[in-house]
Amino acid sequence: MRHTDQLKDLEFTPSKVKVADWDLRIPIAPKAGPFCQLEVDTSVGAAPGVYAWVVTDKVIYVGHTDDLSLVAHSRGDFTSVSPSSVDSGPAKVNNLINAAFKAEHRISFWWHMEMSPGDAAIAAGELVAEFDPMGNKLTQIKSPEAAPAKATTTKAPAATRTAAPKAKAVKAPTRYDRERIAPKNLVCPSCFIQVPLTTGWCDDCEIKVTG
Repeated sequence: MRHTDQLKDLEFTPSKVKVADWDLRIPIAPKAGPFCQLEVDTSVGAAPGVYAWVVTDKVIYVGHTDDLSLVAHSRGDFTSVSPSSVDSGPAKVNNLINAAFKAEHRISFWWHMEMSPGDAAIAAGELVAEFDPMGNKLTQIKSPEAAPAKATTTKAPAATRTAAPKAKAVKAPTRYDRERIAPKNLVCPSCFIQVPLTTGWCDDCEIKVTG
C-alpha cells in the first residue's frame, strides 16, 4: 500500500510543494548540502499536529510540532536552510528533497492537526515506526555510549609494593573543522539509501549517484 494512501486514510491534508531554487550552497559551509528553496501551498493554522514530507508516494520524514503554520513557512527550517542550520535535522531533510527534485520526483507536504502537542508526538512516533522514513534515520540523535566501568584494585602490602610505572602522556585528539570534512556517503535520489562516496553506486536501483 502506498504511503500516500495510508495518509489519506488517516485524514491527512496534502499540500503541493514548489521548488523555487535548488542546488544551493552555503558559502561558510561549502561541504554542506546542496539545499533547495521550497514554497508550500498550504493554509494550515497555528495548531499542534503531525506532518510528513513525501517524495512521489513515499514518506521521507515525519515530525510533530506545537505550531503547524511554522513548519512549512517560506522561511522555515525545512523550506529555507540558513547558515546557522546547515547541520540541523531539517537541513538534512531539505538536502534529501533537493536530490529527489533533481531526479524528477514529485514533492508534497502532508499534515494533520491534533488536540495537543502530546497527541501529535504520539501520532508521529507511530508513523515513524510504520514508515521508517530515511529522513528520520538521518536525523536520529544517537545516545552517548556509556563510559567503561573503572576496574577496582587492591593495594599490595607495603613490603611487596613496587612503584607503579609513570603513565605516558595521552595526546589530545585532533580537532577538525566540521565544515571542511567531506561527507562519507551519498544518498540515492530514488530509494534514499546511503551509498559509498568512493563508488557512488546504488545496488538496489543499479544507478550511479553523483554529489
